[in-house]
Amino acid sequence: MPDQAPAHITDGPQFSENWFEHNIPHWQRWLGDFRGRCGLRALEIGSFEGRSTLWLCENILTADDCRIDCVDLFTQDPVYGDYHARFRRNIAAHAHKIVEHAGYSFDALRKVEGEFDIVYIDGWHSAFGAMADGVMSWPPTLSSGQDMTPSAIAPKAECQPSI
Repeated sequence: MPDQAPAHITDGPQFSENWFEHNIPHWQRWLGDFRGRCGLRALEIGSFEGRSTLWLCENILTADDCRIDCVDLFTQDPVYGDYHARFRRNIAAHAHKIVEHAGYSFDALRKVEGEFDIVYIDGWHSAFGAMADGVMSWPPTLSSGQDMTPSAIAPKAECQPSI
């Protein structure tokens, strides 16, 4: 794991890996029309240190009533150590929007309730695992979450977006 400055030396997020940044141009294009919409709910399977969670909170889930459910093992890792503590530190400014579900996605997804506008699957890195997570997350996904064309994405009138 790369060396990191102690928390008291830096105020910004701390990440040991950057497996997410290459997604940003695609996510801006695919999710841009969601930005600022009130009441959005996202499901993230595989949160690790919170890099994608943080990006979603800062760039898409910007209204105060947006929520993101994060599913991850959140266990001590032999290579990355206590990545759960880094996750919590990195997302601290948005903690009011985040619901953590610790455990295997197969178990956690059976307990997650409600519907989702956005689902990001990056947990079990095998073809079978990704398919299983997709199948289990499909029923609670709203129909508006599947069609990301501008005509299907309209802000709710009673809400004042905060961008």
